[in-house]
Amino acid sequence: MISVRDLNVRFGPSVAVSNVSFDVATGESFGLVGESGSGKSTILRTMMGLNTDWSGTISIDGLDTSTTHRRDLARRVQMVFQDPYASLHPRYAIGQAIAEPLHINGVANAERRTVELLELIGLGDKFRFRFPHELSGGQRQRVAIARALALEPKILLLDEPTSALDVSIQAEILNLLNQLRSEAWTDLCHCQP
Repeated sequence: MISVRDLNVRFGPSVAVSNVSFDVATGESFGLVGESGSGKSTILRTMMGLNTDWSGTISIDGLDTSTTHRRDLARRVQMVFQDPYASLHPRYAIGQAIAEPLHINGVANAERRTVELLELIGLGDKFRFRFPHELSGGQRQRVAIARALALEPKILLLDEPTSALDVSIQAEILNLLNQLRSEAWTDLCHCQP
């Protein structure tokens, strides 16, 4: 499902990642482990097409990410960033934030699917009109996960999704991710493309 070969990433004259290679099979969970500043987030951002100065090869679901249009890639892989507050627009209500990728990609029934996603992550329709600053860190992370799931990707890249949360909320988010992994999430929300 994912193949990274000889990945090198630069930021100007600085080398951020040097000669990284790994494979991830379909259905497999894979973790990048390393100290702070070792390049874990940089690798994920490069896989998503967010870094431009890199060499090597990255293949996701059979697509070469260097030649695949960003929209086609987004249908297959989505990322949940470490800081959910920074990844949500402060002036967009939660429902707008979740529905945005659906609208951009011309997916029908965006409002209905937004409500289904809110139910899936355990927040419900009542959160649709709230803003990010009105939610706890755990609730914001749940919204970030729902937004990532909106396009029904085959792959979720998670950049330390629980690091900014207290221990009890970390457990809730990990339980949600395990639930999503163990059950086909489309079966849970009965979403129609």
